[in-house]
Amino acid sequence: MYDYSQPHIGSVVKHEEKGVEKTTECIYSASINLIKQLNALLKIKKLLHGILMSSQLLGKTIMKLKQAIRVLVRLVKIVTVLILKEIPIELK
Repeated sequence: MYDYSQPHIGSVVKHEEKGVEKTTECIYSASINLIKQLNALLKIKKLLHGILMSSQLLGKTIMKLKQAIRVLVRLVKIVTVLILKEIPIELK
């Protein structure tokens, strides 16, 4: 007589095959999601690199502007001294 309390060997194999299929689908889906996340991280890295380079360029530009302002201040002082030498000042 057949024992119906025990699952039939064919149904056990089918059940295991479905489990393997599901696991494979999950792994595949997780792999695709990881690849998408890695691509997003690479894009973020490129953006941050661009921001860093822009910041460095901005810093160099600011330093050059400071130097230019110092030169302008010196020129204004020199011109002011020269103008003052040309204007006769009468002391009373």
